[in-house]
Amino acid sequence: MPIKIRYLALDALLLMVATLLATLGLAGLLSGWLAPGASPLFGLLGAGGYLALLLAGLALVGLLWRRQRLGRLAMVAGLAGVLASSLAWAVLSGEQHAATQRQAGYLLDNIQLNAEQVMASRLTLMRRMADRLDAAGGELDAGVMRRDVQSYLNDAGSLQGIGLRDGSGEWVWVHGRDAGRAEWLRVQLEDAAVMEWLAAPFEEPRMMVPSAESPGLALMVIAVPSSGQQLVTLLDTATLLGNELRVQLGLYRVRVEQAARPLLELRLPGTLPWATAGLFEDQLLARRHVGLPGGTRLTLAAYPGPQHDWLQAGLAPARISAGWLLLSWLLAFSLGLSGQLMARSRALASARSQLEAQHAIQTMIACEAPLESTLAEISRMLERQLPGSLCSIMLASEDGRVLRLAAGGSLPAAYCEGIREIAIGPRAGACGSAAFLQAPVICDDLAQDRRWSGFHPLLREHGLAACWSCPVLGSDGRLLGTFATYYRQPGAPGSGEMALLEKAAGLVALAVERQQSRRSLRLLERSVESSINGVVIVDANRPDLPIIYVNAAFERLTGYSRQEAQGRNCRFLQGENTDPEAVEAIRSRLARHEEVHVTLCNYHKDGTPFWNDLYISPVRDGRGEVTHFVGVQHDVSQHKSYEAKLAHHASHDALTGLGNRSLFEDRLAHDASLAQRQRHRLAVLFIDLDGFKPINDALGHAVGDRVLIEVARRLEAAVRAGDTVARLGGDEFVLLLPGLLSEEQVLEVVERLMPLIAQPYCVDGQELYLTCSVGIALSEPEMADPQALLQQADMAMFQAKQQGRNTYQWFTRAITEKFGERVSMRNDLQEAIDTQAFQLYYQPLVDRDGELVAVEALLRWEHPRRGFVSPAVFIPLAESTGQIMPISRWVLERACRDMLALEQKGLGRVKVAVNLSPLQFHRPSFLATLRQTLQETGLPAEQLELELTEGILMDNTELAIDILHALRGMRVDVSIDDFGTGFSSLSYLRQLPISTVKIDRSFVRDVTRNPQDAAIVQGIISMAGHLGLRVVAEGIETREQRQQLADYGCDTFQGYLLARPMPLEDLALFLASPQPA
Repeated sequence: MPIKIRYLALDALLLMVATLLATLGLAGLLSGWLAPGASPLFGLLGAGGYLALLLAGLALVGLLWRRQRLGRLAMVAGLAGVLASSLAWAVLSGEQHAATQRQAGYLLDNIQLNAEQVMASRLTLMRRMADRLDAAGGELDAGVMRRDVQSYLNDAGSLQGIGLRDGSGEWVWVHGRDAGRAEWLRVQLEDAAVMEWLAAPFEEPRMMVPSAESPGLALMVIAVPSSGQQLVTLLDTATLLGNELRVQLGLYRVRVEQAARPLLELRLPGTLPWATAGLFEDQLLARRHVGLPGGTRLTLAAYPGPQHDWLQAGLAPARISAGWLLLSWLLAFSLGLSGQLMARSRALASARSQLEAQHAIQTMIACEAPLESTLAEISRMLERQLPGSLCSIMLASEDGRVLRLAAGGSLPAAYCEGIREIAIGPRAGACGSAAFLQAPVICDDLAQDRRWSGFHPLLREHGLAACWSCPVLGSDGRLLGTFATYYRQPGAPGSGEMALLEKAAGLVALAVERQQSRRSLRLLERSVESSINGVVIVDANRPDLPIIYVNAAFERLTGYSRQEAQGRNCRFLQGENTDPEAVEAIRSRLARHEEVHVTLCNYHKDGTPFWNDLYISPVRDGRGEVTHFVGVQHDVSQHKSYEAKLAHHASHDALTGLGNRSLFEDRLAHDASLAQRQRHRLAVLFIDLDGFKPINDALGHAVGDRVLIEVARRLEAAVRAGDTVARLGGDEFVLLLPGLLSEEQVLEVVERLMPLIAQPYCVDGQELYLTCSVGIALSEPEMADPQALLQQADMAMFQAKQQGRNTYQWFTRAITEKFGERVSMRNDLQEAIDTQAFQLYYQPLVDRDGELVAVEALLRWEHPRRGFVSPAVFIPLAESTGQIMPISRWVLERACRDMLALEQKGLGRVKVAVNLSPLQFHRPSFLATLRQTLQETGLPAEQLELELTEGILMDNTELAIDILHALRGMRVDVSIDDFGTGFSSLSYLRQLPISTVKIDRSFVRDVTRNPQDAAIVQGIISMAGHLGLRVVAEGIETREQRQQLADYGCDTFQGYLLARPMPLEDLALFLASPQPA
């Protein structure tokens, strides 16, 4: 294992070097970036050097790529050849580069010498002129000076202009080679920096480059001592060095720079400025410096020139290196070829040995050898294939929580005992972790691995240092166990070792799954034989589908033995009562290779029938082809008997034995279809008993049931044999009369059965009397939905009830429209409840002096299509449907909140009267809801008055009195609304804890015209006065009515004469404005 690790490290190092060499070579060939930085090593042999680098790198990569096939000997030979080739190239390239640098240095020395001589000659020339000016005291003739200056300019091409400055800085004269140069000289000499430079004291000539835009133009100044003047010369250094020097450049080019700024490039005639030398234009070969007067210094730099094929010159060492590399490759592959043949022979022998071992194990699995022996042989096989390994196999428990050791013969016995059972988890060693992750786990150094923290003493004791574990997974991905190999030296597996480990895990999975399959198969066989259901298997590949297997339950179920059934088609169990549709369903489904479930009648061997619940499913092979059919039989004879009884109960009334709604609707659909074909009519009679509920409540349900049974008997006696009598429930019965030709036939039945039902019923010595209300619906030729007849008859019966009972009513379209309007109004009312689309209007109540006493809350509903709907229309509907409850809660809560809003606006405390519905008053939660509303809204109880009708108090008067006392205890006032219209006796009035009575508007309307109404009103006011009750007269519309009521002693008045009902906003304005008395 350590040797393998060192080889991996060596491979990594060599691969890094090879990659570096190849990258340098390729980058150099593409961009030439390497040459300037590595010129001491690569010199001007750049292209060849880069190519050599590239070849050397590719050679190393190739050796590493083929190392496993070439072998160690070929690898060493190849590496030696690569190193020798690279060394030869390096030596030759270095020598050639040194020679090139020496030649370039000689060239620059020559240029430096010539440049200094030419500059000295120009300085001597200008000194002569300065000496002449000094000798003449600066008074030379202007014409003479012009001719001398022109002569200087003609003789020296590098001179561009000459000028003379006096001591004050003014120009005496300036002459240029042309007008442009003269002007440029004047401009530069007026620059502040130049003037400062000229003003500085000096003795020796000085030079300066005044403009960065023209680095080739320099100023040289020489002092004229006698007159204090300065001789200024404009010198073109580019012309001086480029044209006036006579230098043989050879294979090079020279750049002239001043303060890192390029001035010019010296090149052979016919080449372009700054011409390149291919990939190596910036490769510096040599550098020299030229001193100018005043400390100015020029730099000369030599570079490769474009006149010579430097690529070819650099390729010479590369060709020699390539030859060496080729020889190295030939040697390496010659040695590797022989090694490869030997390795292939060894690999074939190893593969043959592995196949033989696997075949032996597969034979053991196929022959059902014991699992322990098979697993032990798999462990020994892998130990032979991986020398030095110690194998173990662990199997997972059924609950998947622990692993148990199944094979590990080569491991020390004490260690095996220590790992006999381990938990599955992320830190349970290699095997427990591999089982938990269901992925291979490699522990290359057990001493440092935290997953083995609990096993370190045991590992050290037995000298185990590494463990590789692979999970054993079934074909369905289920965890079966783990396969592990231990080593006594640290190390990690290669791909070959992992492949062998995974193959061994696959063999373990095959062995374990095969054993589990055999166990499951034996369990299945025992289960099928022990099943209480008959199991039949038939051959799907034979035309008659013969039986090939039946279990013991089949024998008990049918009476046929296994031998009698095998080879026969299942049709032998069928008989005369077997449903042919079920048989055809079986035949068609099996032909399509589909599942089928039927219940059919079969016959025992002794000929007795039995009901068989049969499931048949196709059985497919691995290719999806159907090979067999399996059928499961269940005797449901007893269940069928129960079903028959249930079917009768499902279609008949348990009490009377009549048909129920389900049976009636089936008969109605059947008879309606028959009537349309025969062009007959049919009638539905809906019968509801009158007065049955008091009998049932008073005498008990047993007596009521006997009455209903007698009614059913009488109805059956009153109809024809083909008619249908059914009980829908309670005291409701329906009759179906088919085959009618006229309405008179219906009336004959009605007139016969109504007197029959009205005859007395003798029950336990008592004679009981009943009548009935009948609704009649007759079919029409264009009838689309027969079930609508039942609904129509029901509506007609309801209409008969409304007409006083003990009568019959024909269904008409007007009844439908009435009920449709009621349904529509109810739906709209519910929508109004859900959206709180109601409004509260308030009508003031005033006393004799016109002062406000209270307001009455009146409910208003503005319908989106109908406008305002009268409370007389929707309040009775809401009371009959129960919708009055949410409406009443909303009214009470809104009225309380509105009164608080008026008080918060500074309009005082206003008492509000709210009408109560009978449903609201008699609800058990009425008082609790009222307290909660007052508490949530914050309205004092004294500001609330509840108005009740006389009917509320007459129904269960004792309970009503208790509730009124509770209201008085809460300090909530109660008034009786519409007083005088509902009491049959006034004896209860003195017992009621009320505070106010309201005279109904029907008495107030004619009080001034009708003496009887006036007497009643006067009597009510007088009686209330004696009882201490306040009297409110509502519906006052004229002054005469108010005056007469006031004369009678009425306390409070309400009506349109005083104020109409108004919304809260208008009520606030009403309260804020003064009211006339």
